[in-house]
Amino acid sequence: MQSGSSKSSTGDSEPVNNATDTQGANLNSAAASQAYSSQIAGSSTRARKSITQTKWPEDKVTATGLDEQGWPTPDAARERFVLVCGLIARERVSINVKVEDLTPETRRDLFTILEEKLEYPANLSTAARDKAIKSAMKEIALLQRQFKAHLRADFVRQDELPFEKHPFLKPEDWEQFVETIRSPLFEHVSQEMKEKRAKHNKPHKMGKKDYYGKRKEWELEDEKLAAEGKENPWEQYPGRCRLYLRARSGPTTSASEDITFTSPLVADVADKVKRIAAQAGDGSFTGVRENDVLTEALENPEHRGRVRGVSSSLGWGKGFGPECAEMYRKKKKRRSDADKEEIVGEAINRVMELLRVAGVPIPDGLYLTQSVHNRSSDNTAETQLRRMCPLTRGKMMVHLSRTQ
Repeated sequence: MQSGSSKSSTGDSEPVNNATDTQGANLNSAAASQAYSSQIAGSSTRARKSITQTKWPEDKVTATGLDEQGWPTPDAARERFVLVCGLIARERVSINVKVEDLTPETRRDLFTILEEKLEYPANLSTAARDKAIKSAMKEIALLQRQFKAHLRADFVRQDELPFEKHPFLKPEDWEQFVETIRSPLFEHVSQEMKEKRAKHNKPHKMGKKDYYGKRKEWELEDEKLAAEGKENPWEQYPGRCRLYLRARSGPTTSASEDITFTSPLVADVADKVKRIAAQAGDGSFTGVRENDVLTEALENPEHRGRVRGVSSSLGWGKGFGPECAEMYRKKKKRRSDADKEEIVGEAINRVMELLRVAGVPIPDGLYLTQSVHNRSSDNTAETQLRRMCPLTRGKMMVHLSRTQ
């Protein structure tokens, strides 16, 4: 499954200039949230079918091509892609191994397993095939993290064994997994991640379909409104704002064609989008690309590698569309000496903190080499940084020095 979510933080609540508008938006969004919660509570009483174990498919689906993200097309191939990637993540990769740490040979072997159930075009170039492998490994890694989160919540935390539901797990792997989950280091990192997750206060409600799948549903809804001669309430939101807000709207639109949102915070963003869009119409706001209406409304920057309201994996070059393609050019940014020292200092503090949490004994009188601020002209910051943290094939090695 391909996440279309935005990043961990999509912006804090924004200040609203008009107090009356703010109060009304909050009341409307709070009522919408309550109605949505009531609907969910009512639907939870329905009888649900028991979830059976996913089985390996016996047939083979053929893909006709790749999209921009390296996913197979058409939709039938995408569904098979997600299904098999999930099976590989659970049954072909150890729960104690990260997909990101696998060797290139192992990754190719996993992709070969995928090709047994999903046939890719025979005329793929080397670059296209590498792109397909990369997208497959990314999806497998995502699904493996979700599977391990399920194991932690439903089995480790409940002090139960998973072998009846997941017979493919090995006892020795499970023992190691439980030991890791209950270690002080893991608990420390887990708490840090929970605090970061708490900042994600505007989550989307698209489920597994992401923007790719939901966009088709929204197009059908728009066509239906046009055929019935009704005004489309989503046209008041420009560009990617429409997709971002639609992914966070209530399950239905009321009979009066008013849009409801799942959170008062999202309703505040929607109100702010309309105000900024009006300013853009009269020329008082001239934002473009990553500094457009949505970024201004969310009040936090657009991070590289994804475009909110479009995709979680498309970069700026393609995510903002062809009209902005010529504006995107990679530039090598040269950091100042102060920036480099700050980055190295943060890395050192992080390493020392993790060592202490992990219980690694650190002898007395041992300290990390610090940079020298008073430097001569021939003793630059780069030289000092190399002495502090020499880079060996991309891995930072921190020197420890003993006091005399």
